[in-house]
Amino acid sequence: MNRLSAEQLRRNEQTRLSWDQYRSHRDRITQLVRDFAPRSASSSKKELTILGAGNCNDLNLPAFLADEWQIQLVDLDSQALSDGVHRQKLDDDFRVAAHGGVDLTGLWNELSSLKPDTDPEVIRELAQRLPSSRPTYELPPGHVVLSVGLLSQLVEAAVLSIGDRHPAFVELVQALRLQHLRLVHELTEPGGTFIVTSEVVSTDTAPQLAGLHDDELPSVLSKLLLEGNFFSGLHPSLIGQTLQSDRAIADQTESLRVAGPWLWNFGVRTYAVCGFVGVKTMMNRSS
Repeated sequence: MNRLSAEQLRRNEQTRLSWDQYRSHRDRITQLVRDFAPRSASSSKKELTILGAGNCNDLNLPAFLADEWQIQLVDLDSQALSDGVHRQKLDDDFRVAAHGGVDLTGLWNELSSLKPDTDPEVIRELAQRLPSSRPTYELPPGHVVLSVGLLSQLVEAAVLSIGDRHPAFVELVQALRLQHLRLVHELTEPGGTFIVTSEVVSTDTAPQLAGLHDDELPSVLSKLLLEGNFFSGLHPSLIGQTLQSDRAIADQTESLRVAGPWLWNFGVRTYAVCGFVGVKTMMNRSS
């Protein structure tokens, strides 16, 4: 097992019993799917594909099943998926399929081999290949494809591998972000909806987030962003620009909107979270 995988498994184990700390965030994610999924559920078999499901602490699976979704859970950590499904008492439910051990980048082992002293040109060559890389496992498409906080984990993998001061760090983060957003879009069926959420900043560097009311958050977050206080590579504008400027995504996206921001009180820290919701076109515009 490579070091990035080992670290991800360790963190999943650390948060395995954190169901209560995810409640407010989980409620937001559930509402997002309920608000935007109906327009993409045209067939009798509605598929909800969730990337980076982990322990499923941020997912109310029974609520999704009540809305008649067939659920595809995808993660690198097979044990976390198994534990998460078991915790919600869905072990034998045929409507929930767990796909564990899946490298969604397709280049996870190479990412793990990078170090702070790795030649920048080696990293830049990897960054050039990343956007067109695909998972090690063929995933089923979804009427709704949901990525909850996975983008921040991918960016953090770059930090853990080479550090944010490495001269090729920005290129690596940009490539990871583009690869993931392309994957989410690609896995969405024509006419379907894709949803990407990410933490933007936390009370670790922005203690003023603690105790804020939701209606106060937009102005506070705008100020933090202007000051450069946000997680590397996760400024909402950067995510939005990628979705709107990359032809592979933009040419096949009918509409795109911002969801949030909202606050997630995790106990030890509070996060500001933003999301993007897109609707994929029904057919190829270039055809």
